[in-house]
Amino acid sequence: MKTVISLIISALLLTACFGGKLRPERAMTNYRYATVITVEESYQKVYREIFDYQKREFSCNLLLTGSMDVEGQLYHDIQEGYIVVVSVGLAKFYGTYTEIKAVSDNLTRVTFYYSTSYQKKNNVDSTIAYIQEIA
Repeated sequence: MKTVISLIISALLLTACFGGKLRPERAMTNYRYATVITVEESYQKVYREIFDYQKREFSCNLLLTGSMDVEGQLYHDIQEGYIVVVSVGLAKFYGTYTEIKAVSDNLTRVTFYYSTSYQKKNNVDSTIAYIQEIA
């Protein structure tokens, strides 16, 4: 019994150590496709809507295999931000990467980067449909 408990604790500690900081610039080399849209709203509103939608739709805890999470950053000084859907387990796997940039005060360019048709169908397309619905 002690051995089982020790193994579980060791696995949890290793999982915590591998998480690390979000480094989307490293993940950018893994994406093969991009979809670009423009939205007639401010970049802050577009960021907030996409972040909240993806957090609500894609964040979950998976008992044995890790979890899905949504992380992001908004930079007001350069009027852009990013959102990343990640799978966290023994290491981070970057799902989709969303780049949000202001074109003007009320026009925003959104670029979705992804690697598989599954990611496009289940994350990118559903997020685009949601944004078009509320814009």
